[in-house]
Amino acid sequence: MKTISPLAGQLVEYIESRIVSGEYGVGSRLPSIRRFAAKFRLSYGTAYRAVEKLCENGLLEQRGPSGVFVRARRSIGTGRSGRIAVLMEPYVGESGTGLCHTAFMGMLDAASKAGYQLLVQYVSGTDITPELIRRTAGTADGVILLNEYDSELGDYPQLPCPTVGMLVQNSWNGRISTVNLDPLEMACCAELYFRRARTFLRRVKIFASPKPVYLTRGRLFKRQWEERGGRAEFHVGLPTDGYEEDCGYFFTSDQLLQSASAAYLADTGEQLADRCTVLSVDGKQFLDPDFFRFPTIAADWQRMGECVLSEMLRLLNDPRALPRNINICGRLRLPQQE
Repeated sequence: MKTISPLAGQLVEYIESRIVSGEYGVGSRLPSIRRFAAKFRLSYGTAYRAVEKLCENGLLEQRGPSGVFVRARRSIGTGRSGRIAVLMEPYVGESGTGLCHTAFMGMLDAASKAGYQLLVQYVSGTDITPELIRRTAGTADGVILLNEYDSELGDYPQLPCPTVGMLVQNSWNGRISTVNLDPLEMACCAELYFRRARTFLRRVKIFASPKPVYLTRGRLFKRQWEERGGRAEFHVGLPTDGYEEDCGYFFTSDQLLQSASAAYLADTGEQLADRCTVLSVDGKQFLDPDFFRFPTIAADWQRMGECVLSEMLRLLNDPRALPRNINICGRLRLPQQE
């Protein structure tokens, strides 16, 4: 694909922003290249290359002497290559693969069969902004979020294309579809696990990461446990005091329990899971050989990715379809059963 000059790039960004805002609607005819050149004091060739770039990206289409038009979103089965932007966390761990990377691998084959190309952009949670999402959506038929980006985004921008988020708790009042591990089913599974623990437990300490999806897991379990007559303490972050053998410890992510286990091993030389009744959620330990092994409520992350893509294709194939929240059941996995 041809590279373009910085001046042409500025015009590309200008046109993209007008499409995202709706000023240049789908199917509408753009001003002529000569008009763009005059407005931005560019040569005709520079303005032409900017428009050509947007045509290559699939955002515009040239209709001969009729002019240049904003291209409609492509639907499944048209035989034309479409683009789905995927924003995901760059970190995948020192060994093995991360949850989001595994989910992404689950999307690839289905996307190819449906005629869509997945365009990956690695974005850390601290770098995500509404403007970045707008720019990304300007050159794509849809946007997929593979990270807990709602912990950083105050609001989600209005886009001309659908969005599906995984590990995103906030749907922004139904503006995007979400796909997550079912938190209610998880709470019931965790409650049953602690009820059947090797020692009688009435009290469970809950430790959650400070992001919406993990806080929701912890709060729902707390409610479930207390409704069944137990006592629960809710904490954000890692344990700061000692561990008690007659108390259960529920961590809302494998990563959090991994950190707690590593600290406990460094302090005592023992495995935390051998000393206390612990449970975590998500199953990251099965994707990373360096993780400790402990009981967890694990999701099938490749299947989760397939579900994310399926939801995106549903929205692309039917412009009248509404976003929805999809919850996937996990299952309890014990180290001795693996």
